[in-house]
Amino acid sequence: IEIKHAKEALELKKGDDNLWRFEKPALGFADFEGPPPPKELPPGIKLPEAGVKGLIGAIQNIRVDADADFVAAAKDNLTKHQLEDGKELIRIQVGTSDFKKETTNETLLIGELAREYYYARLANDKGVFKLKAKLIEPVLSALKNPGKLRSLDVGQFDPKTVDVITLRIGKDEAKLWHPDGKPWQIKIGNEPAKKANEQAVSKLLDTLQGKRQIQSFHDDADTKALDAKLGLDAPVLEVNLYAAGLEKKEEKKDAKKDEKKDEKKDEKKESKQDDGFELKKDAKPALTLRFGKADKETVPVLRGTDARFVVPKAMLDAAAPAEGPLAFLDPALPPFDVAEIIRLDLQRGAKKLELERAGGSQAGRWLVKEGKDKADQNLADVHRSSMIFNLMGGLTAKKWHKRLDPKDDLDAYGLKSPALSVTVKKLRITPAAAASALALVSLPVEARPLAAAGALAALYGDKGETVVIQFGKETADKDIYAKHSGSDLLFAVSADLVKMLRETDLRDKTALLLTEPYLAAGAVGAVAAQPLAGLMPLAPVNTGLVINLDPAKITHIRLAMRNSFELRELSFQRKDKTWIDQTGLKDFNLDAERVEQLAKEFARLRADRMISLAGGPKADQKLAAKDFTAKIDLTTDAGKTISITVGAPLDRHGHFAHATNWPDAVFLLQASRLESLTRGVGYFAKERVAAE
Repeated sequence: IEIKHAKEALELKKGDDNLWRFEKPALGFADFEGPPPPKELPPGIKLPEAGVKGLIGAIQNIRVDADADFVAAAKDNLTKHQLEDGKELIRIQVGTSDFKKETTNETLLIGELAREYYYARLANDKGVFKLKAKLIEPVLSALKNPGKLRSLDVGQFDPKTVDVITLRIGKDEAKLWHPDGKPWQIKIGNEPAKKANEQAVSKLLDTLQGKRQIQSFHDDADTKALDAKLGLDAPVLEVNLYAAGLEKKEEKKDAKKDEKKDEKKDEKKESKQDDGFELKKDAKPALTLRFGKADKETVPVLRGTDARFVVPKAMLDAAAPAEGPLAFLDPALPPFDVAEIIRLDLQRGAKKLELERAGGSQAGRWLVKEGKDKADQNLADVHRSSMIFNLMGGLTAKKWHKRLDPKDDLDAYGLKSPALSVTVKKLRITPAAAASALALVSLPVEARPLAAAGALAALYGDKGETVVIQFGKETADKDIYAKHSGSDLLFAVSADLVKMLRETDLRDKTALLLTEPYLAAGAVGAVAAQPLAGLMPLAPVNTGLVINLDPAKITHIRLAMRNSFELRELSFQRKDKTWIDQTGLKDFNLDAERVEQLAKEFARLRADRMISLAGGPKADQKLAAKDFTAKIDLTTDAGKTISITVGAPLDRHGHFAHATNWPDAVFLLQASRLESLTRGVGYFAKERVAAE
């Protein structure tokens, strides 16, 4: 499109890449679509198309309004109406091309303006006609204000075609490349190439496109002085994008290395990664951006060598975050398979919890040890322990922060003496061990135990490896600093992950429910072997009868009930075959029948399930005086008192409970049986009727 009027000229051209550019004046890229219309427009209002598309539409809309507007032929028409070629007032030329890319030009010459009409003709025809002036106004507007057609997009490129990105952030340099059909790779400085963060790279390309992010342009003539002023001569960030810029490296054979091979090399040390691709020698960037000195809200940018403009500072922050090129590194830490783990230690401050693989009859399970517990007596919860194994084996960084230097103060991140750490002992499953394990399947069942010992020997013959993951202080983003022994990078993880590692109970509490069936089976077996043992099934351990009192002889009941707000105590006394309140509550009308029912239920209390017969209550059962849920003291007319304490719930199976007449045992009571102890004072009161 070419438009000329006096000394003003506008020339726009579409390239082979379908992008429109200014030829005159030299304003760079033109915006084809123009800005999007407002989301909400009044009914019936339709805005005209904008950008180059709108200009094309305006030119296509130029037409003779009526037959009367054709001017009768005369010899002096062209001179009279300023329509001689080269002497016209306005010249509009449009070039079109067909599928063969052959260009055809159509030129409209516009001359004298008479009232509301321009006289005009086509360059290849001397016939004169009149055009309404308002049809020419959009064209003249574009000519007078070409800047309105400027594209406000930072980068004009197709992200799908980009296969190389080079970054220079301050002193840090990085190269990202994307061979066809392979994942993105990143090389930071002279370090070996690693897998890149696909999502972060995709976000980077979106950022560099900068759709309508240009706020203003710098068109100063003295570009050298301008670049110095804006900091574009020493940019804080320089980015180069290449489209189809990769080629395969030439293979160089080394006869000596081919003759000498070390089979154990791959097992002991990872080989240096060679991507097999390099940047073409004659490759030219599809886009080069240099970011200068930023203020609080904006930053200047130099695109290529001639386009200078201002964009929001957020664009620089996204393309060059504080962690530098590390932001584009794959977040995965060195992984390991759960099958390789033989032990995991979880250090929670001063407390240490140990998980180790079980052997013998419990092979395939994990055992847990905490403090002075014996690890061979406590099964670990399968699902919770597996969750931790998988999380640690597949740990990813929520954010990379920096490369740690030996001189760095780890205490600043809470990693000098971390409050939480995970130590994993793992064994590599060597080909020999794997082959031995697979061979077991082909052996007769009776021969497998002996062969299994050999397979395990092959597996455990490996010295193994220890992985240590440490968790420190909170970051500014409310995440947690962390360090992995397999990496020299400081990173952050979610605070929720750390909370889970700190608080998850790894004991298999459901295993406690197996105690009673084992006891019952043992009692039945004892009867079969020894007739005198026939009394064993009648013992409390098998009958579940924990307390055996005469309800009528209970004379005093004391209750203590704890909720999240308070500890409430009640006291009831039997008097003249009824119960009276001795607590001293005001306006409290005791329901004596409820108290009598309570006495009957707990005087002959049966456990719903036995948990343990020795050792007494444990801390996690919450049966101590400082953390019990409820407590009931039953006193008989002989002055004897038995106390029953109710503690923590065991999933949906009931609550732990303990009675002083059997101090070594712990049992379960179903929640439905504890309503009288958990509902509070209101359970024992009659509804108070207001005085009339």
